[in-house]
Amino acid sequence: MSDTLYIKYNAQTNPVLADRDGEAIVNWAGHGSHLVTVDTAHHYSGSKSFKMSTGTPGDFTSDYIGLGSGNNSTFSVSSKYVIAIHLYADTALLIQIKTGGVNSASLICSAGAWITRFFVLTAGSATTDLQMIIVGSGGDVWFELEPIYQGDAFNILIEKGLTRAEDYNFYPPINNKYIDGSSDEQYKSFIRNLNFKTDVLTSNQLKSYLYWGMNLLSDAVADYDIDNIQEVGLLLPVPPNQEVQWYDDFRETPYLEGKLSEGIARTEFPV
Repeated sequence: MSDTLYIKYNAQTNPVLADRDGEAIVNWAGHGSHLVTVDTAHHYSGSKSFKMSTGTPGDFTSDYIGLGSGNNSTFSVSSKYVIAIHLYADTALLIQIKTGGVNSASLICSAGAWITRFFVLTAGSATTDLQMIIVGSGGDVWFELEPIYQGDAFNILIEKGLTRAEDYNFYPPINNKYIDGSSDEQYKSFIRNLNFKTDVLTSNQLKSYLYWGMNLLSDAVADYDIDNIQEVGLLLPVPPNQEVQWYDDFRETPYLEGKLSEGIARTEFPV
């Protein structure tokens, strides 16, 4: 798996939480042999998740589960979007997603463990259903969705601070004051810093990074998929003041070097 950083900005109004978290069936519907229910057997968050079930492989014409266009994101045609989905299956399965007029590649559901997959699409249609199918066989897949954002994906050539404890800040300081008037500070947690260097970027990727930076103080987030370590909803509180670099001083080979601070205080290193 290649190392990828997903940046996201301009959160879409739909799907709303009730159509993403699996706690209740509100607007999802099954078609053909594909059924969708809520289930307590496996859940990524809360107490339930959506469960997609079928005895036969699906298609996007008559055999799928779907969230109607009125409850799905309204896309801007030719803009790029990032969809993150949490998946669980008892046996390894493949699923596909279709929305915005675009089919995803087959997304692997690992056996017996939650995994997060990302679908990056350039919207070809503004108003469409969000459809999902199981590919190649029948089976059961549990899922929950993250909010849909505009965004992009960046190939990362060098990463520091995410997979090893190489760059971090202790946070927050706890000020202790004692009866004798003395004081000291303690730190009970830390935040990771991710240092990265990208591959050559396109003009559209450079614009996406610019728009993402402008949104950081409002609703921008980043997800990452680096060395098979996947995390979703990494808040980045400090806007990057970024100057584009050029490989070999050649203007047609732009890249970025950046440092992003995690927005999650941790007490254990997660890797």
